[in-house]
Parts: sequence; C-alpha cells; structure tokens
Amino acid sequence: MRYGKAIVATLASCALACALTACGGGGESSRPTPSDTSGASPGTSSPGTPGSYEASDMAFNGPSHDSTAGPDDWGDSGCDPDRSIRVITVRGTGEALHGSMLDDLADRIAAAFPDAVQVSELDYPASWHSGSAADGVNRLVALLNGTAIQCPAMRTAVLGYSQGAMVVGDALSEPQRRYNEDNATALTDAARRRLAVAELFGDPRFDGAAGYGHGDYDRDTDGILGARDGTTLGWVAVRLRSYCTADDFACQAGGSSAPHGQYPTDGSFDDAARFAIDHLE
Repeated sequence: MRYGKAIVATLASCALACALTACGGGGESSRPTPSDTSGASPGTSSPGTPGSYEASDMAFNGPSHDSTAGPDDWGDSGCDPDRSIRVITVRGTGEALHGSMLDDLADRIAAAFPDAVQVSELDYPASWHSGSAADGVNRLVALLNGTAIQCPAMRTAVLGYSQGAMVVGDALSEPQRRYNEDNATALTDAARRRLAVAELFGDPRFDGAAGYGHGDYDRDTDGILGARDGTTLGWVAVRLRSYCTADDFACQAGGSSAPHGQYPTDGSFDDAARFAIDHLE
C-alpha cells in the first residue's frame, strides 16, 4: 500500500524532522574521510537541491525530476582494484556526507579485513525534497553495476539507514517493484553475484512479516510507506538483514521518533557487524 504525498509530507515534516533532531543526524563526524567516499553518479545526471519547493514536494519518496541512468551510463564507479571488498553506506535524511551513523558500522567491518576494504559513501541528496530517494536508487544501481564491471573480483556490502534503507531496498528490487516509476534500470547479474551482504536500518518500506527482519518489532506492522511485496527481495534474503526496533516510526507505522536513532546502541550494530563479517569471510 502506498501513502499519498500529502500524507507523507505531513508525517515527514513532523515526525522525521523530530527524529533527526533527536539523533543528531545533521552533524559532521570527526571520523577520518575514507580514501574513496565519492560514490558514483549516473553519467546523465547531476542532481541538486532545488532552490524552491512546495510543501507537498518535501516528501523524499516522490519521483525524481532529473535524467535517470541508462544501463550503460555507469561512469567511473571509483572502485579500487587493489581491494577485494567494497562497503557502501547510504545515509539517512538530513545526515551529512561523511557524517552518517553508519560510519561506525562500516569501520567495524573494515577492521576485520585489514587493507582489503574500500569504504564508500553514496553521494545522493538524502534530503526532504521530492526525488531524493529515487535519485539515490539510480545512483546506487549505477555504482553497483559499474563496480561489477570495473572491479570484477570485488565483493560488495551495502548498508542503508532510514531513507538510505529505502534506497538500498529499492535498488535491490526489480524495477517494476520499486516505489518510483523512474527507477527503471535493473541490477546486472554480475552486480547481484558480487553482492555479499545488505543491511537496512529503520526502513520506511519495512515488511514486518519478512523472514529477513531482525529486532523486537511488531510483525503485524509495516513501515510508514507500506511494505514491499513479500517476494521482492527473496533473491537476496539469505544475505540480507533488515533491522527494526520496537516503536520506530519509520519501520513501524504509528511509532515514535526516539527509537529511530538507537540502532548504534541497542545491539543492532553489534549483530550487523557479525552478520556482515560472516558473509564476507
């Protein structure tokens, strides 16, 4: 089930803004910048934040108004051929590039494989504006497809939080099952084969009944944007964990804001680090 933009805008303007304020989502991190965190952008798109917008366009789940990537518009993926693993983080709404809560998890995973891991952050708007998530999906698909071609021996791990979790989940879905109609480019078979693990935290499209869910959530409650079809991520289910904590409003519609920022401290990151490392060994 999909919620209309007006409904989502109302929820977004209040609940999500409060959540980001509560968990400090907009602050810069003191973490050193990884050697490559540029991410890849589709060769035909140079998205930016519009100078003005209507209130109804602040919902990030709307369609993108930028050119979308064709299957060959990968550009330079920025992958390092001397590394065997690429950990890609996709931040949440309002989080600064190089300032995501996922940085700590990525560092934990990298520490388990000294000198083998390239950490990259997906460079996408991560904003309230319509098209932000759609833009992220296009960019992530381009990044994964390009990496599989340009660094064919490299395995990938993808981590997404909040809006970033929606981006990851939709990028891993068949185009016809994505939220936005302009996300038409599929992952290649090569990109699918190189994906070792995917982890989502506080996904607005969380499916409470899915077997890959992890946490103390209510299985009868889905995310605020409605659940994906139960079979959508079946191809990657054994390599996927979608973390949702009880009463997190993003993955448990009707919940509250505070739990949305607790994944680093509620044991989720500890479990996620072990799960990722096990699948990358």
